[in-house]
Amino acid sequence: MTDLQIYETIKGISSRDIELRIFAQAIHQNPDVVVITDCNGTIVYTNPRFTELTGYTAEEAIGNNPRVLQSGEMKQEVYKELWRTILSGRVWHGEFKNRRKDGTTFWEEASIGPIFNNDGEITHFVAIKHDISQRKEMQAVLQKTVTQFRTLTASTHDAIIVIDEGCTIHLWNNGASNYFGYLDREVVGKSLKDILRAEETPLNQFRKWIKSPERIQKQIETKIQHKNGRWIPVEISFSNMKIEDETYAVLIIRNIQERKKNEQKLRQLHFQNEQLIKSLASVLIVTDSNEKVIRWNSVAEATFGIPAEKVIGKPVTNTGVQWNWEKVLEAISICRLEKSIQHISDLNYTGINGKTGFLNLSFSPYPIDNTEFPGFIILGQDITDQKVMESQLMQSQKLESIGQLAAGIAHEINSPTQFVADNIYFLNETFTDMKPVFDLLFDIIENRESSLRDIRERLTEIVDDIDLPYLLEEVPQAFRQTMDGLERVSTIVRAMKRFSHPGAREKQPFDVNEAIKTTVMISKNEWKYVADLKLELDEHLPMVNLLVDEFNQVILNMIVNAVHAIADKLGENAAEKGTITISTADDGDYVRIELRDSGRGIPGDIISRVFDPFFTTKEIGKGTGQGLAISHDIIVNKHQGFIEVESTPGEGTMFTIRLPKG
Repeated sequence: MTDLQIYETIKGISSRDIELRIFAQAIHQNPDVVVITDCNGTIVYTNPRFTELTGYTAEEAIGNNPRVLQSGEMKQEVYKELWRTILSGRVWHGEFKNRRKDGTTFWEEASIGPIFNNDGEITHFVAIKHDISQRKEMQAVLQKTVTQFRTLTASTHDAIIVIDEGCTIHLWNNGASNYFGYLDREVVGKSLKDILRAEETPLNQFRKWIKSPERIQKQIETKIQHKNGRWIPVEISFSNMKIEDETYAVLIIRNIQERKKNEQKLRQLHFQNEQLIKSLASVLIVTDSNEKVIRWNSVAEATFGIPAEKVIGKPVTNTGVQWNWEKVLEAISICRLEKSIQHISDLNYTGINGKTGFLNLSFSPYPIDNTEFPGFIILGQDITDQKVMESQLMQSQKLESIGQLAAGIAHEINSPTQFVADNIYFLNETFTDMKPVFDLLFDIIENRESSLRDIRERLTEIVDDIDLPYLLEEVPQAFRQTMDGLERVSTIVRAMKRFSHPGAREKQPFDVNEAIKTTVMISKNEWKYVADLKLELDEHLPMVNLLVDEFNQVILNMIVNAVHAIADKLGENAAEKGTITISTADDGDYVRIELRDSGRGIPGDIISRVFDPFFTTKEIGKGTGQGLAISHDIIVNKHQGFIEVESTPGEGTMFTIRLPKG
């Protein structure tokens, strides 16, 4: 062998050695597990990654069989298939679930193949394995999610369809089959546009949204045609998603036919409500939870003279309505705090145009967006015409009462008027009789030559003739009687005026005793022939806020009822009289008025009905049954008082009225 040949041989050996060292280093530093066994499966080499993954050192592994890693959870058929493959000289690919030294399990993806010598014999096996535990966990989660998704799509009533970028159908659930009449085997793999026809085809939008790199969630409404040709209104919820490198869209389709029907009903109901509100004859004001006006109907516009556009959105206190805001705000406050309906009666108002009137108001809370503080509805009934009619009715009843009392009042006035006239006639005659005295006086003044004797004789003759001592005694008495008669007439006229004059619209402080005396005066001719009327009045009573004319009407009604009850008991041409007693007293927070009579009384089976409208026990023509009903309304509703009745048949009746002080 020449030197050159020896050099080339040494060079070749050195070159292979370098390659082997590089190859060994690559195996040693490989990020995957590398295990080499002999032909019997005994481990002869492991790289450092094997130790990192399994927990076994190379010293612990070398000389052992790889079965030390088996978890016991793999089927034996896997290992048999492995050995059949590698012993046949082929490479086996597969997955293992193995166990670490600490007992925990992990997944490996492995490629195991034989190593041959120059003679083609298998001398070793090499395994290159990669840890896929994390991927397996992700697959498990994905599988669970897929299972849940499939369960969800199978159980939901909604149609769920999954399509790709080309609108090819990948999933078609039972809901979709029920909605549109196609089974999943008829549609999966086909284009959505070939299956479903929509009034407004959204496929182009779907393609655009699917390809968007951003997360897209949309909702549209359209109509889709059923397999049988019927059109179905639907709501489609679109959501795109990415699975690995593929982009898909999930379409959740809901049949909204029932909802559309309900919406139509709701629109119809809303229309009906609007019509109802428009036809409402009452003031309607609605506020939100901040007390800002959100509704102001046409009646409110007409009543207050304020257009809706000028108040919508404003606080209700800034609407320009002129009424007793103290009462209104108090009602609003209670309405909000207690969430209960509040009422205000006979509230006086003045419109922008100067129109005045009365309202009955109700304040009702109602929830707005489940807020803690509700809004409220103000309903106002304009009772101005009713108040005018009540006033006219009350005045008519007064005039009717005065008409009924007219004969008696005329008689009461006639008696003093008669003796006033007689006295005036007497005084006129006396003046005529006194004329000679006056003539003598003028003669004496003009004729100064008359002697004292002549004057005395003439005066004596005149005095005897006119009976001067009698005149000196009777004339002053005639003047006193005339003045008394005129005063009595004046008193009756004043009482009549007070009784018949329309009262004030608002309650005013008044002397209850004075009101009773007035009524007793004008009704005297009604009771004086039937009963003795006694007044037992507490002269130290405080003033009471009264609608005086209406209170007078109550007292008159009761006096007349008492007179009739006594007359019915005594009968006609009775020699005796009954008694009527009216008393007043201080009763704590109230002033008490009692009216007792000695009449026939009220039977127990009807006493609870005496305040009912049109109820009467009197003969036709003697009563309408309205007197006590009106009296009850005046005392209870207009004066916030009480009126009660007690009666013993055959002995008499007592009415008790309590009026609040102040």
